[in-house]
Amino acid sequence: MLVTTGEGAEYREDAQRLGSTLGKIVRINDDGTTPRDNPFITRGAAAGVIWSYGHRNPQGLYVDPVTDTVYSAEHGPRGGDELNLIDRGANYGWPIATHGIDYTGGRLSPFDTYPGMKEPIAFWTPSIGIGGVTLYRGTMFPGWQGDALVGAMGHQHLVRVDLEGGRVVGREKLLEDRKARFRQIKVAPDGAVIALIDAVDNQPASGQLLRITPASSNPLAAGAR
Repeated sequence: MLVTTGEGAEYREDAQRLGSTLGKIVRINDDGTTPRDNPFITRGAAAGVIWSYGHRNPQGLYVDPVTDTVYSAEHGPRGGDELNLIDRGANYGWPIATHGIDYTGGRLSPFDTYPGMKEPIAFWTPSIGIGGVTLYRGTMFPGWQGDALVGAMGHQHLVRVDLEGGRVVGREKLLEDRKARFRQIKVAPDGAVIALIDAVDNQPASGQLLRITPASSNPLAAGAR
């Protein structure tokens, strides 16, 4: 089981410290024990549960059942929201490398990238307030096969990230007219997209569960309703 942890704001340097579980993706067995093949289990004072590190605030996590690839959707500060491919033992840079700035407008780091630290496959500046992530595997939207679907809570839409061979080749905003904070995304067994939204038009207590299907009866339609 993979579990994400935030970096704790004022403790953000702990995201780079292997003795802390802040700012990490951890991997545990379903009984709470630590798998013996975790990358840092034999490294001195490192926390054995750590799978990857250098994360700020992961909001979404998805394991593709076809390829076993792990995807993470992660909040940046003011800008720098990320879509990451998660590798065993990899360092994702926070707070040494970031495409975002502090909420005060100041630079958090002089580095957008840094040697030995893994870059996101996509990032958003300004921030979209990234939410959940899934990979589309279904027949209802054949043009989306293998693409990532990412929720945007701040900018209030659904994002389709067009992926080819693990590379981003395009992005599409969907359902902006809903004016909704897209929190979590799943794909139903019949290929419909299920989206959990936690507010509509900034009104509290207005959460909804949406079932998204093609806007046209044309089976090749790429739109959604």
